[in-house]
Amino acid sequence: MRKRIPKWFMLMVGILVVAFFALPNAADSAKAKKKKKKDVPLQTERAVVGKVRIAFSESSTAIVPLVAMEKGFLKAEGIEYEAKPVKSGRMALSSVYGGSLDIGTAAGSRLIQWSAKGWNMKAISVNNTGFLAVVLVKKDDTTSKTMADLKGKKIAIQKGSGTHVVWLRYLDALGLNEKMFTMAYMRTSRIGAAMGTGTVDAGVPWYPFARSILNRGLAREIISEKEIGKVAKSPYPFLLYARSSFIEKHPKTIQGVVNAWVKSKQWIEANREEAAKIYHKFSTRRGKKLKMEDAAFFVNILGFKENVWNDPMVADLDASAKIMKKLGRLKKIPDFRSNIDNRFVNKAGSM
Repeated sequence: MRKRIPKWFMLMVGILVVAFFALPNAADSAKAKKKKKKDVPLQTERAVVGKVRIAFSESSTAIVPLVAMEKGFLKAEGIEYEAKPVKSGRMALSSVYGGSLDIGTAAGSRLIQWSAKGWNMKAISVNNTGFLAVVLVKKDDTTSKTMADLKGKKIAIQKGSGTHVVWLRYLDALGLNEKMFTMAYMRTSRIGAAMGTGTVDAGVPWYPFARSILNRGLAREIISEKEIGKVAKSPYPFLLYARSSFIEKHPKTIQGVVNAWVKSKQWIEANREEAAKIYHKFSTRRGKKLKMEDAAFFVNILGFKENVWNDPMVADLDASAKIMKKLGRLKKIPDFRSNIDNRFVNKAGSM
C-alpha cells in the first residue's frame, strides 16, 4: 500500500512552481537592462536664448568671432553672447552637439564627420578659407624643391587629419602617391622636434606649428600652403555651425549672428593690420607667446571674402570624403550636403 503524500508537501511544491515561473529568466533580465541603458538625451532647447554661447578654437581662425565681439558687430545685431574659446574644434563640436554651447567654428572636414555620425547640425556660413599646411625639409637639405625630390625619404605628417587628406590629393594631382615615401605618422605638434633631431627628412605641419619650426631655424619651406591648396583644388573652408533644433527654435538669433559674421569678415578684409592686433591681444591673454609679426602673417594667409557654401567648397569636401573612406576613416560617404543651410547667409548678403 502506497504512502499518502502529505497535503502540506503538495502545497509547498505548488508555491515553488508558481514562484519559479513568476521570476524573470536571464534573457528577460538582459533585455530589461538593455532597455534601461539609453543614450544621454540632448538638452532641450531653451525657450529664451539670453546669451548665445559661441565656441571657437584658439587658432587664427578665431579672428572672425573676435572681431565680431571686439568691433561690436554682434551687439549691433542685438545679440548678447558668451565667448567660449576652446583648445580644439573637436571640443567645440561635441559641446555644441550636446547643448552646452550653441554655435561654433571648425574646419570643413568636421561637416563630413558629424554627418557620418548622424548628428543633427548645420553649417550656416563660411568662417574663412585657406589651407594652412606647408612642406618643410630639414635645414641641411639645400637641394630638394618638390615632392618628387623627396621620394624614398621619411615624411612626418599627422595621419587622418585634414592636412593629411589634402596632401594626399596634392600627391595624386602630381601623379605621386604615399607609397613612394617612408611615412612617419605623428601629431603635428611633434614634427618640429623630429626635424630638429633629424629623425625625419621632411614634414607637413600646419600653422602655427610650421611657423614655429621655421622661426627656430629647424627647417626650410619648399612648398607653400597656397601651392598645395591650388594644385589639390582645395579652398579649404572653415565653417560656422549650429544645432538644427537651435536654428529652428531661434531663427532670428541665427540671422543676427550670421549678419555679424558677414560684417566682421568685410571689416577684416579692409583692416587686416588692425585685425592682427586683435588676434595678438587675444593670444597674449590666453598665455600664448605670439609675436606681432606672426599674428599678422596668420591673418594674411586666410581668406575672408567667401560667405556662402558654394560648389567648389562642396566639391572640395566630396574629394576629401573619398580619401577619408579610402583611409578607413569613413564606412561610407555621408550626405553632408543636406547639412548645409545657406538661407541665413544668403539673406545677410542681400542686406
